[in-house]
Amino acid sequence: MADEIPAATPSAVVTPPPSASEMANGNPLPYYQTAPFIVSMAFTPLVYITVCAVLFTESFSQDLKTLVVTSVLNLIAGAIMGFFLGAAFSQQASKRRTDPEVTIHESTKP
Repeated sequence: MADEIPAATPSAVVTPPPSASEMANGNPLPYYQTAPFIVSMAFTPLVYITVCAVLFTESFSQDLKTLVVTSVLNLIAGAIMGFFLGAAFSQQASKRRTDPEVTIHESTKP
């Protein structure tokens, strides 16, 4: 009796992620289950910890504080713009593949 595995309770049951065909049929994941959101949330505290440690500690010079602030702001801005620019380009590319009316060069239309 001690070796028996207890039955799974409804709260312990994990639903599998949707397959690629389900996602292609218009059943996308919620934003909080996507990889970019999870990775962003995992690394965001590291950024805050580093910036706070450098800015609010007297042992660092003013030049280093300026360097850290500008580096973090540039990295965050670059990552955000890169993600959304890539998403926009991939969305336009998929629209061009599926819609015969959309062409690459709009100026060549009569």
